[in-house]
Amino acid sequence: MSQEELAYKVGEYLREAGISEKGYSYASIGRIENGRMPYSQPIMEGIADALGVTVATLIAEPPPQEGEEMPPDRETLIQLWHDVRRTVRR
Repeated sequence: MSQEELAYKVGEYLREAGISEKGYSYASIGRIENGRMPYSQPIMEGIADALGVTVATLIAEPPPQEGEEMPPDRETLIQLWHDVRRTVRR
């Protein structure tokens, strides 16, 4: 996804959430990526929504490499943890 496409989707997310009436530019995405512009929770939520990942994934985990699957979401990890605990107790 290009920075322009991502910026458009983030802008849509912000407008739908009633947070911003202005467009969100690809330059803003670039500045966030380069650490020259701080990000806010709504912006991170918009980026995560556009990419189909959680905010935690954006912040804590490196992105998957080409051809790799996306990491499991929080709910999947919790379910796996509960499954393992049940198996270990037996």
